[in-house]
Amino acid sequence: MSLHLPEHTPNPDYLSVLAALNKMPDKAAKHLKSAFALLTERTATTLEASRANVWLFTDSSRTTLRCIDMYNFATNLHSSEGELHIDQAPGYINALKHERVIRADDAATDPRTAEFHEEYLSTHNIKSMLDAPIRQDGEVVGVICVEQIGSNRQWDDAEANFVATMSDFATMALLSHAKDLAETALIQSQKMESLGRLAGGIAHDFNNILMVLSGAVDTLQISGGDAELRQRMLALMADACERAQKLTRNLLAFGGKQNLDTEQISTHKLLHAIEGLTKSIIREDIQVHFVVGHTPFWFEGDQTKLEQVVLNLMINAMDAMPDGGELTIEALPPDHNGLVGLAVVDTGKGIAQDCVDRIFEPFFSTKGELGTGLGLSISSGIVQQHNGTLECVSTSQDGTRFEIRVPRISQRQVTDKNRRTESGSEDNRARLRILLVEDEESVRDIVSQMLSAIGYDVQVARSAGHGLSLLGQGDIDLLVSDVIMPDMRGPDLYQSALIKQPDLKALFVSGYSEDLTTELTANSDNVGYLSKPFTLAQLRSALGKLSQNQNNASSL
Repeated sequence: MSLHLPEHTPNPDYLSVLAALNKMPDKAAKHLKSAFALLTERTATTLEASRANVWLFTDSSRTTLRCIDMYNFATNLHSSEGELHIDQAPGYINALKHERVIRADDAATDPRTAEFHEEYLSTHNIKSMLDAPIRQDGEVVGVICVEQIGSNRQWDDAEANFVATMSDFATMALLSHAKDLAETALIQSQKMESLGRLAGGIAHDFNNILMVLSGAVDTLQISGGDAELRQRMLALMADACERAQKLTRNLLAFGGKQNLDTEQISTHKLLHAIEGLTKSIIREDIQVHFVVGHTPFWFEGDQTKLEQVVLNLMINAMDAMPDGGELTIEALPPDHNGLVGLAVVDTGKGIAQDCVDRIFEPFFSTKGELGTGLGLSISSGIVQQHNGTLECVSTSQDGTRFEIRVPRISQRQVTDKNRRTESGSEDNRARLRILLVEDEESVRDIVSQMLSAIGYDVQVARSAGHGLSLLGQGDIDLLVSDVIMPDMRGPDLYQSALIKQPDLKALFVSGYSEDLTTELTANSDNVGYLSKPFTLAQLRSALGKLSQNQNNASSL
């Protein structure tokens, strides 16, 4: 059954409708289909026409128009179906190219629209059409089409001008969408460039480290019994391992995935600690001012890591003042988001505006060959891991201001955790039996040797399942387990082990982030975490803390 709308007087308030659509391109930038749906709906309801559609050419050859959105006034529903090939309606396509608006009061007889009477107009009982081409760079890329069903309608000039203006809005939506796609592509390109620069920098540093290690190993294999050469090669290898560990830590900091040793800190405490480090770092021709303020603001954080961030900003500021100047570090009161922190302000030459948006990219440096381009990216990662922000809030010829902000805590939460020392475990480590679970053979062998060298009795498991079977065969005091393994995650292994042995302690070791074990380590003195790669001293200290916990618990 065909629809027949009653006689009506269209809404004449076109200007208010058009004014309301002025903000539409902003929305269209990310939601083009929604923008077209808004246009068709506003067009049909304002004119009280049966239907309004947006059709676009589907390819660069512009041979086929496809319906992008169709709004039905009577049902208040949107749909999108139908295609029109230009060879089906050459007269209509030619009219779109040369006319601002096609006013077809009788679409069946109008030579511009009669070409698709059989296949489209009669099928949908369309009697009248009011169409306006959508153009880009002077070329027709689509059409906004208004259709009257059931009875003929005579379109007036105001209605024709309104539809023509709506086609302009469609053009704006397309341009805005194209601009957003271009910006997205540019951002993606910049990300890939940054990633490539990061990968290249990492490869360069690691190749140097591997050169030292492989060269030292080869030298040791052919050196015979030369004790002095052996010690020199071992020293080089130890130094290379330390450099590799530092590089890994920096990468984790850049990604916000390093381990934090958090405590309750005040802005006063952090500023005083930084002040104590300043004399050995800042040149004498730079005056340093600390603005502490009367009120200390408390937050949770890793003081050593935050000191690293501030000192990096101070060194950058010093480099920006080759002829001397003033450097101010000031405490920041809570902002509207409840964030507190520090500001680092210098009177240097400032940062070029075209570089400001890139200063936190890895290996991007404004210092040429004098800079690594990692300082600010690592600093940003550290602050982000504190759920905070690091921003360059202003830069000019008169200087630059960086602000570090982290969430404030309402009051100092005094913790009563015992400070454990390594000495408390020395006398007890020989009595502790350790189960080492590690799926990587070479890592398993070296960690087993390290544990034995410290003096522990070690059992070795090649998988989580193997470890569970060994736990059932005898008493184990402490589990040392990798976090990510093929058959089971370390934390899941520990949870299963607790069923067999509720008092079991665990030390997780991993090259991944501590996030995987945070839930277990946060509220338990029975669980520790050690990030790979680690030294013998770090392993000894981590195990010492857990064994000291065991002694403390036994004495209660």
